[in-house]
Amino acid sequence: TFLNYNGGSLAAVYAASALEDRKMQVVLMSPGGDKKFIDEIVQSGITVAICPVLPYLFEKELNWIEQFDLVIVNVLSMILCASVLSLRKPVVWWIHESADVYTIIFEKFKEYSSIDSLKGIKIYAVSKIPQNIFNEFFQRRVDGILNYGIPDMNHLTVALKKNKLVFAIIGTVSEIKGHDVFFEAIEKIGKIDNVEFWVIGAIKEDTFVKKVVEKLESNPLIKVWGELTRSQIYDLFPYIDVVVCSSRIDSLPIAITEGMMYGKVCITTYGTGIADYICNEKNGFIVSAEDADALREKIEWIIVNKDKLKEIGINARKTYEKYFNMEVFGRNLENILMETEVWWNKKFVKDNKEN
Repeated sequence: TFLNYNGGSLAAVYAASALEDRKMQVVLMSPGGDKKFIDEIVQSGITVAICPVLPYLFEKELNWIEQFDLVIVNVLSMILCASVLSLRKPVVWWIHESADVYTIIFEKFKEYSSIDSLKGIKIYAVSKIPQNIFNEFFQRRVDGILNYGIPDMNHLTVALKKNKLVFAIIGTVSEIKGHDVFFEAIEKIGKIDNVEFWVIGAIKEDTFVKKVVEKLESNPLIKVWGELTRSQIYDLFPYIDVVVCSSRIDSLPIAITEGMMYGKVCITTYGTGIADYICNEKNGFIVSAEDADALREKIEWIIVNKDKLKEIGINARKTYEKYFNMEVFGRNLENILMETEVWWNKKFVKDNKEN
């Protein structure tokens, strides 16, 4: 996938980092991406190889890949790579996507969209949502869940005394992210003192965005930051009290995981994979997707019950430490890679004997 400020790219970067922490040599291979984002990756010490022909692979690329022992293929659109490379190397295919892209991808790569083309691949999903969607196309084909991990940046922050309670929605402004639901909930609340709502993420030109931007610009409670680098977002987190994800569907929103890492109160929807890790009013809040009234109620509860936010944030932090820290992620990923290597070698030898 193209490397930019999205969840799939960040998950790939964090996977590379987790494996390097475990003394493995890793190269992140991509067809291209946002220069600022790629520069950030390289500056962090990760090797990036730009291969513009991806997802297609020719003899030159296949020969270059021969130097590696294992391959992780990230995202659904790399189905051709997963299938072709599994004939040469042990492959883990890591699925993140929701249902809307499947028809397009399978139509584009028809010859690789059969169960036979996937028989040499170990397939993992980042949460139950992409697992269930993938299994609708290939029954019981996903081998398990591999949720990502994110770096612990909490030690770099300091407690701030603020007059305002800040709610932030982080991610590209889009219909699937439910920004319209978030703005509708804010409108239903009406005028409130000492509360501010932040919008952090790229604002692209399309019909949906134009409609929501009109509401956004007319509300004095809303502050728009636009697209920021990872370091800029980390700088803002100390000022944020509540992270909101109003997505209609979202495999495992990194913004909420980051919120938990920082010990923030988080609101998400049942349409997200992170909902499986949240218990209402204990370590966060969950509402139904597309339900602006339910979201408004949670926001109002938080405004009224400020004294309970610290404990919820502490429990959110514990959830991050248990499921999403880099040590847990690295260990899980390394185990999956080692198991895949053993399985693939046995299967490869068996298939060759049978043929």
